[in-house]
Amino acid sequence: VIGTPRAAADLALRAHESGVDGVTFRPLVLPDGLRAVAEDVLPLLPGEPPGGTLRDRLGLPRARNTFTEGDA
Repeated sequence: VIGTPRAAADLALRAHESGVDGVTFRPLVLPDGLRAVAEDVLPLLPGEPPGGTLRDRLGLPRARNTFTEGDA
């Protein structure tokens, strides 16, 4: 999608409403494109889909995050 952050967010929301479980944003230019997606597009999307994540719907536990847990 080429266009505004709102257009990209709207496309992702329409995909979700039509039954798609998720979308992947792949910026063409790094790091600026990644920064634009993170700062301009993602804030326009809801935090988690209604009904939870696929992991929640399947009853699977959340994966352990070794970066935020004090293992170091």
